[in-house]
Amino acid sequence: MKSNTRAIPVPARGPRKALVIMLAAGILSAAGVGSYAGWTARADERPATFDANDGTGINVDSLYTAKAEESNPTDSSFVAEIAPERTLAGRVSWYGPGFNGRRTASGERFDKNEMTAAHKTLPFNSLVRVVDVGTGRAVLVRINDRGPYCRGRIMDLSEGSARRLGITGRGSATARMEIFTPENATARDGKIAMTFDLDGRALVPHGYSVKVAEIAGFDEAIALQHTLQGEGHRNVYLTQIRSGNAVSYEISIGLFSSKRLCGTLLAEINSQYSSAEIVRFQQGARTEFTTIAKADSVPSTESF
Repeated sequence: MKSNTRAIPVPARGPRKALVIMLAAGILSAAGVGSYAGWTARADERPATFDANDGTGINVDSLYTAKAEESNPTDSSFVAEIAPERTLAGRVSWYGPGFNGRRTASGERFDKNEMTAAHKTLPFNSLVRVVDVGTGRAVLVRINDRGPYCRGRIMDLSEGSARRLGITGRGSATARMEIFTPENATARDGKIAMTFDLDGRALVPHGYSVKVAEIAGFDEAIALQHTLQGEGHRNVYLTQIRSGNAVSYEISIGLFSSKRLCGTLLAEINSQYSSAEIVRFQQGARTEFTTIAKADSVPSTESF
């Protein structure tokens, strides 16, 4: 019985046909590699400017801001600058070594390192912001002496004030003097308060702050303000408070919209400044210094 199947002979491949097959395989292989290479190049392309909001990523800063606004929706802390009662302009110089320890015209002993100055007519204990118009640097000084008596000069700074202003090497400078009097201050409950920042600008702060100390004298108070600045603290405020004939100064750090955030700073500095406590500058246009009980100032463990 014969089978219905039959073997189909496979023709022998000649050299030419084999070459054609090899070339075809090579072309197909190259095409495959080329398309893969092209896909890889396109996948690595990035726009010249990365836009975090183009839908390809998450804007972490926006999420943080949104969370902060959600946690503290009414941020009411701010500062407003107060214009000086009047302004003078002219050359300022400095004095120090030969007068150190002598009596000033106000009756107190001159200390060349304190932030004081001499003027011919300004009332003693007036606070004056002196700005070097050439450099923009400024210092806050207290008038405690009379002078200068050198023609062409309108104020003599102590050596310490001149050093902080940066004019000891030059000897003198053209300056703008911004004069602040109780008329610049804000009154409440029989007390007159005037607050100055590290640059000597008079401000109306509104918010919570950490009061580090209450000091009777300006020179000790401003020395502490500068010390806190040297320790790396920002927004260190000096507040002069007048109650009748009594004058005192309070030094505080920071300005926050919430007592809780202020309490965090208090906890950080409490080991170094054990008498520190939270206070509040109130009413924006008026500066009332309200002390908050220390027991209420410690932040709780609940999340912000």
